[in-house]
Amino acid sequence: MNSVIFYTAREHIAAPLRGKMRLRVAEISDLDDLKAMYSKVVKNMNESGLDIWNDVYPCSFLEEDIQTGCLYILCDEKCFAGAFSLKDENKGAGEVTWNLSGRKPVYIEKLAVAAEYRGRGCGSVLLDEAVRLAGKTGHDVLRLFVDVSNGMAVRLYEKYGFRKAAGIWHEMIDEHRFLDEAGYELALT
Repeated sequence: MNSVIFYTAREHIAAPLRGKMRLRVAEISDLDDLKAMYSKVVKNMNESGLDIWNDVYPCSFLEEDIQTGCLYILCDEKCFAGAFSLKDENKGAGEVTWNLSGRKPVYIEKLAVAAEYRGRGCGSVLLDEAVRLAGKTGHDVLRLFVDVSNGMAVRLYEKYGFRKAAGIWHEMIDEHRFLDEAGYELALT
């Protein structure tokens, strides 16, 4: 049975988001709506000059995340406000030098805020929930990778308290394309 967490937005959330929001584990019936939300995010990124996500990533990986129970959705009565995945491993983990070694990390992936909720504090709410879930499952550090050209995301993570790891992961997307991703981490204990 999937757990549903009711979340009452805190003071740092703008007025349109105050009130009941809920975080829940994504279900297979959410897949089409999730793909639509992520597709809009990709479109907005591309229109802003960020060629990071595309038709393949992240949409082609959502079903697997749903099936493994690691994809979470923040929603209100109308639609999805954002989503993220939490995973025990990340293929880039060995490509950077982490500041917090000897820990039990969990990796946040595919963090996205729906276009209509941008600028309203949803990114911070999603991070709050990722921190809460990670701590609840016995992890003591939250890690992520972000493309260095994604200034808005980098600012969000740094403002939240994430510290940058040493080095850059040059993730190969295809034979002609690489992403330069910085690792960030946040101690939970």
